[in-house]
Amino acid sequence: MKKVWPLQDAKARLSDLVLQAQRGEVQIISKRDEPAVAVLSIDAFETLQGSEQSAWEAMRDYRDSSLSPETVDDLLKRKPSRWRKL
Repeated sequence: MKKVWPLQDAKARLSDLVLQAQRGEVQIISKRDEPAVAVLSIDAFETLQGSEQSAWEAMRDYRDSSLSPETVDDLLKRKPSRWRKL
């Protein structure tokens, strides 16, 4: 079940919002009574992404990127950081 959070409530209760998203419940944050963003678990995100490609690798393929190809290549050479478990 998804829940809609007004932006102010999402800011005030971010920990609750994240916990519910980790449990598999999509959380919607609204701005001016309009849905603005969705917060979902990393597992759900990776499933939706449908690719083993990292964000940096996807950036390399992005034609209109403000980063030069050399900058993106340099970023790709860096060792990936570890995600902190909540």
